[in-house]
Amino acid sequence: MTVEQRRRIIDYLVILALLAVVTIVCKTTGKFFNITDVAMLYLLPIIYAGARTDIWSSVATAIAGVLLFDLFFVPPLYTITVSDAHYIVTFVIFLLVGITTSVISDRLKNKTKETEAALGQTRAMYDLSTELTAVSSVRELSRIIVSGVADATGSDAALYLPDRSNVFTLMAASNPEGRLATDRNEGGVAGWVFEYGQEAGPGTDTLPGARGLYVPLKWEDEILGVLGIDVSEETNSDLARKKVLLLAFAGLATLALNKVLLSAATQHVKNLEASDKLRGALFDSMSHELRTPLASIIGAVTSLTGSEVAYTDEQKIELLDTINKGAARMDRLVRNLLDMARLESDSFKLKTEWCDIQDVIGVALAAFGEELENRPTVVNVEEDLPLLKIDFELIVQVLVNLVDNALKYSPPGSKIETTARHESAGVVVSVEDQGPKIPNEELNRVFDKFYRIEIPGTAAGSGLGLSICKSIIDVHGGSIWAETRPGGGNRFVFSLPVVERKPESETR
Repeated sequence: MTVEQRRRIIDYLVILALLAVVTIVCKTTGKFFNITDVAMLYLLPIIYAGARTDIWSSVATAIAGVLLFDLFFVPPLYTITVSDAHYIVTFVIFLLVGITTSVISDRLKNKTKETEAALGQTRAMYDLSTELTAVSSVRELSRIIVSGVADATGSDAALYLPDRSNVFTLMAASNPEGRLATDRNEGGVAGWVFEYGQEAGPGTDTLPGARGLYVPLKWEDEILGVLGIDVSEETNSDLARKKVLLLAFAGLATLALNKVLLSAATQHVKNLEASDKLRGALFDSMSHELRTPLASIIGAVTSLTGSEVAYTDEQKIELLDTINKGAARMDRLVRNLLDMARLESDSFKLKTEWCDIQDVIGVALAAFGEELENRPTVVNVEEDLPLLKIDFELIVQVLVNLVDNALKYSPPGSKIETTARHESAGVVVSVEDQGPKIPNEELNRVFDKFYRIEIPGTAAGSGLGLSICKSIIDVHGGSIWAETRPGGGNRFVFSLPVVERKPESETR
């Protein structure tokens, strides 16, 4: 038994109880009530029936009240006859009160239902608009729209949009097995709406035999998509109501979709600008970074192969050393460019393994070979440092870039110090140099992509090295920063989180 059925039974029992109570009370205390009072009291169950039940129950209650009033209170008693014609007016009034009360009550109920429905629709649109503001993906936006429209209208909903190849297609459906999602004819109707920008389906002048009602999502003169609902089983009144709802949701969907598309277009423009900036930086790197080592390599090779001068062994070694250093410098630049492209790729994944930070430092310093021969190099590694789960090659590249930065921006023969220690933030590694101090306002900008500080007498960089360091440390969940040393020079520091290492039996 439903809640509505239980409510009706209770209302019928209350009506019967009121009729019985009025009859018994008035009959047993007849001296206190005259005939007019009794007639007024019989109006109570009639009014209750009109307010709580339908018109037919109200009429039945009025007839029952008339019969009881006639049987027990209108002479001659206990017969269905009336000695005074004036009582006929009382009977008519009973019926009119019952019918009028019922009609007014029905109207109020209908108004209440309409108001509740309107409030529900308003709430649904508000909830949908709130949910849509946080969405930046067209596919997720489509899913939310069809779900909201289906909940509000009680019908299957579908949204059609052009895909990335500009092919008109079904983007989302509340019921993937429904006719709107599986019937090609319905897709054809939606395609017509997209092409001509007009409504189609039942309740319109175009293709009224379709199962779905489709409306275009129109922004100014552009059709962004098509929104439709299945109205094949709806009556004319329900169809009109759902069409109004569909149009309202279509307007909301158009605004949200246009916002997401504009955001995507803006991001595309930013990507193009970043790409142009990268291209410019690459050309700049070619002219600044590659030209010098390339010129030295070409000059050394030309001297060795094209000159008739006989070089001593020491001179040959020196020329070969020049070639080696130039090639190493070019290799680091190319490696930085490749690392940046790799880090910005959507398919990038860390290749983590358990590593000792001392091994990382050793491999990084060994990559410089003879470049560090004339530099006092100090390495201080705290004992018993925990192993780190990191991408070994990438963290080596971070240290290579930091040491290379120290070599570029510090005087020849000055000390470079590398330390590693365990702190609350994890394992903290720093590279210190004795070069010119970085201005305080520049400390937070040195890790920006392509940002370079021009320091007279030092080698110009591409502005990628420190940016790559930050990207690598960020994907490892660590942090990196720069600071000046009290005694002069700069210190570049990064921290890596320590992850608890599970026993081998748990990892198998």
